[in-house]
Parts: sequence; C-alpha cells; structure tokens
Amino acid sequence: MALINIEYGSLASSEVVNNNFQYLDDKISKVTQNMNTDVTSLSESMSTLSSTVEANLEAANTADETLQSNIDEVVADLEEARSAFGVSYIVEKYVSGTSWYRIWSDGFKEQGGRTWTLGSHTIYFLKSFSNTNYTYTMTSWLNPGDRFSNGINHNVGKNVSYIGIHIPNSGNYSGADWYACGY
Repeated sequence: MALINIEYGSLASSEVVNNNFQYLDDKISKVTQNMNTDVTSLSESMSTLSSTVEANLEAANTADETLQSNIDEVVADLEEARSAFGVSYIVEKYVSGTSWYRIWSDGFKEQGGRTWTLGSHTIYFLKSFSNTNYTYTMTSWLNPGDRFSNGINHNVGKNVSYIGIHIPNSGNYSGADWYACGY
C-alpha cells in the first residue's frame, strides 16, 4: 500500500482517504515499534554498562584494600626492623625563626632556640619533657660581633615545660642560644 496524493482543493473518495489513513497508521506503528526496540536496546546497554562499572568499582576497591594492606605490612616490617636494630628516626619536627624541635620515634626530644632577654626570665619549651631529667645548655653572646661567652647563665628553675635562666645585665651581653634534650 502506498500513500495516494490528493490534489489540493479536490475531493477524494472515502476509499482513498481510508487507504491513506491506513498507510499513515502502518508507518506510525512501524516507527513506534522501531523506537520501542531502540529504547529496549539502549536500556539493556545501560544495564550492561552499569554492571560493568559496578564490577570495575568493586575490583578497584578490592585492589585498594589489598594495596593498603600491603603498605601496612611494609610499614610494620620497617618498624620491626628499626626496632630490632635500635634505629630511631624523626617522627615530628618544627622550625620557626630561631625556635625548633625534633621528636624521635623512641620518644627522645631535642629543642632549642635563642633568647634576647637579659636578666632573669623563663624559657618555655615548645614540647614538654616527661620529667626533669633532661639536659640543657646555654651559651651567651656578646655584642659587637656575636662573640661567645660561656658560663654566665644560671638555672633559676627547672620544670618539664620550662627553664628559668638569668643572663647578667652588665657588660655587652645581648642574649643566649639554648638547647635541651631528654625524654
């Protein structure tokens, strides 16, 4: 069956009009069927793609978990080896101006800095020690030229989080460098 051309302004028989409507109805049905087939195919493709993505995501998560597990094992092995050989390493460090500290894996702490305050005052540690069995040293310096002079600083108080010191106000003293270490 084919579409019959009806001239504009003329009358067509009911048979011609019915045939044309039937032709158009058949074409619409065929296009609708093709669209439904395409939608079904697209839906199946999307479902397959979604399953593939989910499978790949699951595989990636499994690989990530395996990798993390392997990293954790390597880190544990390194820690065990360091511990067996008694090797300490820096786990935390900080520097700001003349103040600094280092924390070692065995808990040992080192810290130091510079003070420009003369007379008696307190130097607060950046990291507190666990007890007062730490060691500290200071070196005063003189102006001009930062010539060093030892033995003029006096401990006027020792605590886990600070030391009290005294730098004489006499002469050309201009400050001190300090260092403390312990657990």
